[in-house]
Amino acid sequence: MDAFIIALEGVNRVSLENAEVLEKEWGNISLSGDEFRIQSDINTGEPQEPPTLVYRVEVMRSEKELSGDDLDSIREVAGSRKFDIYKSDDDQYVYLIGNFLTFESAGTYSDLLYRNGMREAKVVAYLGKKEIPLETARQLFEMYFNK
Repeated sequence: MDAFIIALEGVNRVSLENAEVLEKEWGNISLSGDEFRIQSDINTGEPQEPPTLVYRVEVMRSEKELSGDDLDSIREVAGSRKFDIYKSDDDQYVYLIGNFLTFESAGTYSDLLYRNGMREAKVVAYLGKKEIPLETARQLFEMYFNK
């Protein structure tokens, strides 16, 4: 009788090297927080989607919530792209535009904003509503797309 060790991500088989990267990245992160818990929709009882890994453009961070013309300017720049305001763990308001699938597409948009006077614009990565390091996002995307 033979025995084999295989690594799975969900239902997909991944290489042991990729599993090792995942283990290092996610091994010390608690997955019990609300942002990681798969919850049921109150109206239908159906499970909600797990958090999605995306790149976003952070336009700015502020200790005080923006209002009036400043907020309207960001909304205008966002246009039809997704626009969110999150409150970070350090009590700063974070203004985010877009959901980009690649770092490059988010970077192109961030560069455009920077060239047009939004000097704080930069690419960030989010898993659901939680910011994660760009390097972690890069490794997760590589692992997913290089199966």
